[in-house]
Amino acid sequence: MAAASLSEFIANNYAIVYPLKHSLEETHVFLLCEHHDSLAHRKTNTLFIDTFADKDSPILVEAEKAGVRIDQKTNIQSVFLSQSFNVYGWDKSRVSEAIGKTPEMVQKIEEIRQREISLALKKMDMEKTGKYSLSEVQEDSSKLQSDSFAFYRENELLLPMIRYMNDKAVMLERNEEMVKTIAQFSGAGKKPAFLISGLSHLTPQISHSSFFPIDFADPQLAGINVTVLYPRTPT
Repeated sequence: MAAASLSEFIANNYAIVYPLKHSLEETHVFLLCEHHDSLAHRKTNTLFIDTFADKDSPILVEAEKAGVRIDQKTNIQSVFLSQSFNVYGWDKSRVSEAIGKTPEMVQKIEEIRQREISLALKKMDMEKTGKYSLSEVQEDSSKLQSDSFAFYRENELLLPMIRYMNDKAVMLERNEEMVKTIAQFSGAGKKPAFLISGLSHLTPQISHSSFFPIDFADPQLAGINVTVLYPRTPT
């Protein structure tokens, strides 16, 4: 069976969020939305990148400092990629450094992030191979939720985390870093870039919500063909 073309794959797996002024093949950067709790969204975005990204295409992920190259196995948005890519952050800062008040807290937040990645990989293995049972995954998930909530509560980090994820001023600062990163890594003459982000940064604002999409009219994006894709798979 022949592999799907770019346009076929997108038609079958994504909704195009904003009307395009260019063809899909002329895209300089694909902005891939995800619901952060959706393994289905991450699987769709992973397959898209693995299928259509060039080996030199920059992959840009959330919760990492803008422009800083990372190990793709240390971020939950890139850990499922089966090929090796150049992965960079697009965010205001590494999330642990933005939230943690001390080096010890930063380290603990990183440990929690790695447990989240391990759990996500275990869920994937459960679906693919049956190596883990549903009860094992549910037990690990419950333990992780309990441990992380206790840590954030005891160290008075719940509000800082919520603010980092939802406060308008912080969101706009993060969006500015995203725009700068898009301008840095994409454009005419460069390999197509692939950026993964939560819905609130890319999709139209909903009344009474914390959705604050980037400014697509920003002069830094002039001449850059941007395509925003939302997975059709259920959350």
